[in-house]
Amino acid sequence: MKTATVPTSTKSSPHTAIMAEVGGIIGIVGTQVMEGIPESQEKFITLLRELEDLVSQRRKEINYNYDHRDYRKRLCQSDEVFEKTLQEKVLSIPEIQELYYEIISLFQESDREVAGKKIQKEYLTDLVFESMENIEWGEFKNLIIQNQKSKDKKQNLERYKQKIQAMQSRGARHLILRGNELGKHLGKDGVIELIKYLKGSEIQVFVLSGYDLGQIFGKDGMVESAQALKGSRVRALDLNGNKLGQILGKDGIVEYTRALKGSEVRILSLSGNELGEFLEKDGMIELAEVLGPSKIQALELGGNELGKYLGANGIIGFVKALKGSEIRVLDLSGNELGRYLGTERIIELIETLHENGVRNVNLRNNRLGGYLGKDGMIAFAHALKGSEIRVLDLSGNELGKNLEADGMIAFAEALRGSKIQGLDLSWNKLCKYLEADEIVEFVKVLNGIGIQKLNLELNQIQEETQQELLEAFPEIHFDF
Repeated sequence: MKTATVPTSTKSSPHTAIMAEVGGIIGIVGTQVMEGIPESQEKFITLLRELEDLVSQRRKEINYNYDHRDYRKRLCQSDEVFEKTLQEKVLSIPEIQELYYEIISLFQESDREVAGKKIQKEYLTDLVFESMENIEWGEFKNLIIQNQKSKDKKQNLERYKQKIQAMQSRGARHLILRGNELGKHLGKDGVIELIKYLKGSEIQVFVLSGYDLGQIFGKDGMVESAQALKGSRVRALDLNGNKLGQILGKDGIVEYTRALKGSEVRILSLSGNELGEFLEKDGMIELAEVLGPSKIQALELGGNELGKYLGANGIIGFVKALKGSEIRVLDLSGNELGRYLGTERIIELIETLHENGVRNVNLRNNRLGGYLGKDGMIAFAHALKGSEIRVLDLSGNELGKNLEADGMIAFAEALRGSKIQGLDLSWNKLCKYLEADEIVEFVKVLNGIGIQKLNLELNQIQEETQQELLEAFPEIHFDF
């Protein structure tokens, strides 16, 4: 049976994005929406349009108190928490509930579940995330295990297991093995068995950073370790600083990432793994392409010298290749993007991120202020208009020095029309280049455009100025 098509009369609608989605939503269930009856198709489009408008309005009313770190924490939550928030805080809203079920009713009964999941994903996911309660890492006990150094590898493995089991009863959710010489004290097979042991545990964050993991496993062992995660509850996997690019090369990294398909991993951190040098443009694009079938929604690539080794075309090509993946959070911090992209290509990067559905962008420590200057940063801010990016990290970008007071205020004004609600401007030496009253004026503009979460840490803001900001702008959640 052929798929219903969107009437051409809708092409001029301001909801062009919805129009493009209709075919996909109908197509995923194979037929539907009372195929062949134009009136039904038009009704479907009208209802989707109303749903998007209603959700957008509701999102504006949310007390938005989270930044990129909070978004990361929410991704670590179980499907049960997501479903509970969906039912209790989103579909419990009468207007949304009524529209949602009216749309679903247009599908044949056998297809309603699939259509409902598609519509939830495309139209309700952001609202669900923003409706979740903030989670403090302190609520999740960390299990930090030091090296077990017996010469008997089996004995070491048993000690690791015992410690995990003991901490489980006390609510541990983070397993941190940072810098442990697991290869030396457990061997490859022991590490694989330890990963398999996580099945049935409540561990959600697994940190294996800071040692030569690739050297221990090699390509085949890394793939096996990824497969071993299947069946566990691990949502965040931290592999920072393991020289994976050098040791595994393009094929090994790509195969490892592909092997994560079927696991529950939502956050993959590959920061500090020399990926730019050893994967280069083609390898990074291939890495992006294999993310499509996975559940990974946050990709952390900080400190991989991507600007130097990929250049502007390679960076843009990599981000374009993310289309079709579930990536909503992208960390490109510490990659010298200011130097190697410049203003025009940074703007192209922002536009591409928007097209791919990225909501949370980390551009920390990219020297944007130094290389883009005042005019470039203002143009960058203008490029965010119409974007779906909600959380932006611009910490450590030399903004105070290179924009000064008039530039910072103009930058804030240029953000008007964007959907940015969480902004990190920490470590920009603002108080070295802006007077206290200029800081207040700058924040006043940000308050006027709807910023609700503002990180101003490590800017040497005096206590009396902090108090003035807190009293003047109670709508903003500050970090000083």
